[in-house]
Amino acid sequence: MVGRMGERLLPDATALLSAGLPEGDVADFVARLQGLVSRLTEASPADLWRSITASLLSPAVPFPVHLHLYHWVYRKWDSAAGPPPAWFPDDDRIEAANVSGLCRRVGVDGYPQLFAWSASNPAAYWGEMVDLLGIRLRRRHERVLDLRDREAPQWLQCATLNIADSCFTGEPSAIAVVEHSEDSATTRTLTF
Repeated sequence: MVGRMGERLLPDATALLSAGLPEGDVADFVARLQGLVSRLTEASPADLWRSITASLLSPAVPFPVHLHLYHWVYRKWDSAAGPPPAWFPDDDRIEAANVSGLCRRVGVDGYPQLFAWSASNPAAYWGEMVDLLGIRLRRRHERVLDLRDREAPQWLQCATLNIADSCFTGEPSAIAVVEHSEDSATTRTLTF
């Protein structure tokens, strides 16, 4: 079924079926998509994608269907603007994000200000990152960054590091590695 909603030509049901949507689900899925698109005729591609992901897509829908709809929604996206957004975090996720915590910690109001601060204060930024990432130094640095020789900047002067000290610090029973075999459905987990 191909239909036109506003200026948007809906994806063909055959394409959704080919992408892995079960045959018994195609008609209902297309009808729900059609209803959604008809209510959002003036929506931007990003707003339409946000609505589709919130109301139609779930982990139960095969990923190739997600991908097909993503490309359909953004088919006229100007790549000069960068990649189109695929995920829209809610306010709680934004508030809990590491980057939001870093903004609060250094006293800036958002990512653009954090970026500007980090570019103009690289030593302070990387000092914060060493602490926030929990990088365990066997001997603490005397300076985060020495730019006296801009051709050869010195990072974490006098520090000593064994990266294993920082990488394997989880709770002993916590999962550290998940391994999936390429030739079978076998999954194995390793703890710290």
